[in-house]
Amino acid sequence: MFYLIGVIPVIFDISLATVSTYGTGISIVLTLMPIAASTQLHKRYPEACKKAFFILKPRAMNIMAVVAFAMAILQIFLLFRNLHISIIVGAMLYICAAFGLSVFLEKRVGKQVYSGDADKDF
Repeated sequence: MFYLIGVIPVIFDISLATVSTYGTGISIVLTLMPIAASTQLHKRYPEACKKAFFILKPRAMNIMAVVAFAMAILQIFLLFRNLHISIIVGAMLYICAAFGLSVFLEKRVGKQVYSGDADKDF
């Protein structure tokens, strides 16, 4: 799989700068999920929050999440602003296709791929 990913830029004459921009952009996009999830900690796990050594109050946690989310979106914009629009659209189509494939596979298998319980999932 690693070789397949490495061969695609060579075949389609994509520069390594573009490939590294994709990689960095994807990693930033993936950080958006835990940032958004942090706003739900106090609602879903109140007992764990009470026992935690250090945790912010819900209002402060939400403010930090909004600031972090906005900064990540700004980073993504600044990262992708120099790329050609067709490359950006292609990346978004790839992300949508990956999401669609995961939904399809989850329905086909008939069970949730990730239940949220670490003992069951792994």
